[in-house]
Amino acid sequence: MWRNPSTVRSLRLTCVNSTGSGSARIAARVYYPAQSAGRDAPLKARSGGWPALVFLHGLGGLGRFYTDLGAHFAARGYIAVQHDTGQFSSATQARDAAALFSILRTETNSTTSFFRGAFDMQRIAIGGHSMGGGNTIRTLAANIGYRAGIGWAPWDHGSQNY
Repeated sequence: MWRNPSTVRSLRLTCVNSTGSGSARIAARVYYPAQSAGRDAPLKARSGGWPALVFLHGLGGLGRFYTDLGAHFAARGYIAVQHDTGQFSSATQARDAAALFSILRTETNSTTSFFRGAFDMQRIAIGGHSMGGGNTIRTLAANIGYRAGIGWAPWDHGSQNY
């Protein structure tokens, strides 16, 4: 397993959501294994792409508030995509989480994306804290394409039975 915390970098990613569900634009802070130390270091290449974790924040938070978690996963060979929409809306966060899987596929297949070839689409997990943990369960139940999930203290806002 690749481990090197000194070459973890992050960048802000804002994408147009063309799925027709969720926010028109979806923003995230993305932590990734870099080729070298330094600002704007390129992504370390990996045949077949990197496994990734899409992380959903808790109520009132944003993904970028969880910097240690993003850096932790990236230092261990994952790309951590920390979702920044739906700060106070569980429904928006759930729709955006579903759209993010499609957006990651688009990014990894795009010839102009920083993340071209970056994601192993067979190894994309979703996880979240509190409201994000509840939406992790909701998103997995909808079978969008995520392969695994984990909820840290998941909270269900009560609009749906599991």
